[in-house]
Amino acid sequence: MRKECRDEDLHGRCDWMTIEEVFNLQPGAGGLHNLLDLHRAFWDEQGLFTLELQVTEQLLNPKGTVHGGTLFALCDSAVGTYITLQNQWAVTLDSTIHFFRPAFCGDTLLAKVFERKKGRTVSTFSVEVYNDKDKSIADASFTMYYTK
Repeated sequence: MRKECRDEDLHGRCDWMTIEEVFNLQPGAGGLHNLLDLHRAFWDEQGLFTLELQVTEQLLNPKGTVHGGTLFALCDSAVGTYITLQNQWAVTLDSTIHFFRPAFCGDTLLAKVFERKKGRTVSTFSVEVYNDKDKSIADASFTMYYTK
């Protein structure tokens, strides 16, 4: 269910949509994606599904860097949104995340989804998170169970 290119940004990224469009939500409906301001999703130049997060002060830990839970939620949301775009529903069975370097207020984070193994009821995914300077921030692996 790949949507047509609506717009191109300064980086030449195309085929973007909002989370609200993916899940057929009314504007402002939902929960965590609004709290994290996760709204923009697209396929990058390599054809990888990508979810974008603009880091705000509300997403920082007391040390002034992005909270690890925010990074995990970004990765989990990216996989869930990717699966939804395949017209399926799934829940996370297991996940692991590795943090490589901090992210800061004002950064744009990009979570890129890789489908590693597609099964009939269980699939595995990897997510790589980069900042807007193309520095690796974190990666995560997910085992997902299809409910539909």
